[in-house]
Amino acid sequence: MDDSIFGLAANAAIRPDSGQHRVVNLVTETRYSINEIAEKISSCASQLGYKVVVDSSYDPRREQPAEKLKYDIVTDDISSYIEATPLSDVIMSSTALVHEYRDAINVDAVAPKIEW
Repeated sequence: MDDSIFGLAANAAIRPDSGQHRVVNLVTETRYSINEIAEKISSCASQLGYKVVVDSSYDPRREQPAEKLKYDIVTDDISSYIEATPLSDVIMSSTALVHEYRDAINVDAVAPKIEW
């Protein structure tokens, strides 16, 4: 979150030339498969005492476990003035925040409703 706020503030201060089209993606790490993200979440949750099992057998996006989706995200406009927070740190801070307020979360309101 800090990266995004800093990136937006820094980008707002840099005015493009008249007629210049600039796309800014506040993404600094762009090469994770869904399985790598699941493992990072599992690791962070385990550190907070949760027992997590990653089940890669259900694959609604048809991602192979070892395969990464191939996509290119243009990040040229942020690389010179933003320092990325490692994904594991972002996941850990987000998970710790949810853990702190877990008793106030209405699970029924956030339960998955999408049927793939």
